[in-house]
Amino acid sequence: MSSENYAVIDFMEHFWFHAFGIHMQVDACQAGVSDTVEVINEFFALVELGHVAQAASYLIAKYKYIKQGFDSCSNVAPVFNQGINELLRISSISDFTKSTFKAFEENMFQFSKNSIEFSIYLVIKDWPKIGDTTGELTKMILEQL
Repeated sequence: MSSENYAVIDFMEHFWFHAFGIHMQVDACQAGVSDTVEVINEFFALVELGHVAQAASYLIAKYKYIKQGFDSCSNVAPVFNQGINELLRISSISDFTKSTFKAFEENMFQFSKNSIEFSIYLVIKDWPKIGDTTGELTKMILEQL
């Protein structure tokens, strides 16, 4: 597995912990998720280029493929699905937008801090920290649903 894929695994493990409080050990099942990690790596490549909407559309289009990859690993599948079920509580763009604004209003300093840190960590490619900050942002948003 390439070092880029290990970086994505670091991101996912940190994101899952900070967003959902769940320890996800992706590297315990490398063989089953290698292609899936490549999809997530492509998602981040699009984000880095500033194509956030395209990246989100790409990830949504590849969701079944990603899920299939994680479902192939009995160690990771339950944890992955638990996090996905939390994310699926966001049922529309409208819900996401309203929850994001509410999260910002209630946690203005922390939300702003995490958003700025995310941008910095993305530039320097600190994948664990990207997972930490986006996980914390996601948690704040989910708390508003």
